[in-house]
Amino acid sequence: MPFEILSVDTSVLPTDVLSLYDDSFYRLVEIIAGPAEANLLESQGIRSVYSFLNTEDVFHVLSIQCSALNNIKKSICLEADDNTFTVKPGCRRNKQSQLPQNNDTTTNLSQDPSETAPTSAAHQQYTGTLGDDNTFTVKPGCRSNIRYLYQLLYQKQEEHLKKITHKSKGNKRSQLSQNNDTTTNLSQDPSETSPTSATHQQYTGTLG
Repeated sequence: MPFEILSVDTSVLPTDVLSLYDDSFYRLVEIIAGPAEANLLESQGIRSVYSFLNTEDVFHVLSIQCSALNNIKKSICLEADDNTFTVKPGCRRNKQSQLPQNNDTTTNLSQDPSETAPTSAAHQQYTGTLGDDNTFTVKPGCRSNIRYLYQLLYQKQEEHLKKITHKSKGNKRSQLSQNNDTTTNLSQDPSETSPTSATHQQYTGTLG
């Protein structure tokens, strides 16, 4: 289920945030969410605000057994004494997304830990495979960072869209008003709108 959309102060974002790509976008993510979160997005080719907002679950990739992801998993996840890893919930918490729900341990990485009360149950549901059959769970802090980042960028995009819509409606009203004024002026009697010319006709005579 989707997380609740909260109201946040988007003034912390640069004015051109919606047009940032690649390095400039990753630098922004690093500042707001953290370097591990920036590496997580970069490893998946999420290179802009648009691709980030339209990625269903940025943590799903951590369920893949891939040695290239091991360093990222170690940054994003917590390792228990039994060699299991827990994905930091804070990393997820800034990501507002529609998350898949499944009893499979890999898919359950998508769930929000705040929705699961018992700690042991949460650990069991948010574990996945890491390398040599080790398990991991997203760290709470990483969830929070991604959720906050998502809320900021989502709200900024909504503000931008509302601004464009309002401007477009204003332009249409202005154009309609101008068209009505033009139509009214064309339909009026010239004698009613040009008193100067009528006066000129009345007082024109022969000089002799």
